[in-house]
Amino acid sequence: MSFCLTNSSSCMKACHLPIFRNLRQLELVLHYCCSWWPELLKTSPNLESLVLDHSRHPSWRMDSCEFTWLQWNSPESVPSCVLSQLKTICTRNFRGGQDEMKVAKYMLEKGQVLKSLTLYTAHLVCTKEKLCMQLLMFYRGSKTCHVELK
Repeated sequence: MSFCLTNSSSCMKACHLPIFRNLRQLELVLHYCCSWWPELLKTSPNLESLVLDHSRHPSWRMDSCEFTWLQWNSPESVPSCVLSQLKTICTRNFRGGQDEMKVAKYMLEKGQVLKSLTLYTAHLVCTKEKLCMQLLMFYRGSKTCHVELK
């Protein structure tokens, strides 16, 4: 089963989520503050593929905000899918901001069976070379994980 979910944290915080036992693929379009999505991972124990699209709301101007919409806080416990099932992660519109890097680091460190992390970059806050060097320094829970910048 595959879901494509477009939502904001304000809607998801108040919700009690069911367990999605058959969910294997998930695409999340994150328009702004998205501190809720690790809770969704906790309810998806068999998730194998995750796509995070960091799209901005159409009304945002490129120069009008500091892109604080991610607001990443590591979950207290690692979602079981990250430890044992999650094989591919694709991130679209990756800028290389501090919170985005925290997410990449967390997923690389905790993803014990992760095979690939693909980052499609857009409007980077640094050069691709610097971003690549930072990513190479992160510990990897999976020794077979391939990281690719596009």
